[in-house]
Amino acid sequence: MPSITWPRALAPGSILLAVDSPARTGPQPAVGSPQIVTSDAGRWLITYQDIPIHSGNLATLRSLIAQSSGGVEAFAVSPWEYRRGASVRLGSTVTASLSATATLRAVSISVAVTTGSILAGDIIGIGERLYDVGTATTPSAGVQTLTIWPPIREAASSSTAVLIDAPVLKARVVDPRRMAAALQWGRHGRLTLEFEEVF
Repeated sequence: MPSITWPRALAPGSILLAVDSPARTGPQPAVGSPQIVTSDAGRWLITYQDIPIHSGNLATLRSLIAQSSGGVEAFAVSPWEYRRGASVRLGSTVTASLSATATLRAVSISVAVTTGSILAGDIIGIGERLYDVGTATTPSAGVQTLTIWPPIREAASSSTAVLIDAPVLKARVVDPRRMAAALQWGRHGRLTLEFEEVF
């Protein structure tokens, strides 16, 4: 089932974006140190804070709950503030696509840039996945080599769009009951939802 696009009618007041810790610590044993398991695949976490709920968008929330089978299906959520339609670099326009296939678990990709440039520290979108750009070099005109983290989640073919201004993440609501609870608040209220990346 395709991801459900989060509507502007339920735009959050603010957004928190982070990657979950890739390390997990086991229970403390009777003797010795606890086991620590690490992975390079920490999941993205997005929190939509202060989503206004009122009579004007209550039907939209009800529709989302129904479309998502009570909030358990995946949503396409954006890490940027909907009100401003802004990315990390306000007013930047970057048009880019993969210049070669991005293979599964790759940490370096080649990108053809038509307009602007991608910078180290940017967050890019490929499909419904987000990636942090560690380094960005320009080996030849119009082509950039990027190191990214986390590794490529889903292989993508050459010419796939690389998004800066409007990337989205495929994610599920951590606690779907919060969506349903918002319907019981009456005519006005504010909702905070946490999303976690779907693998």
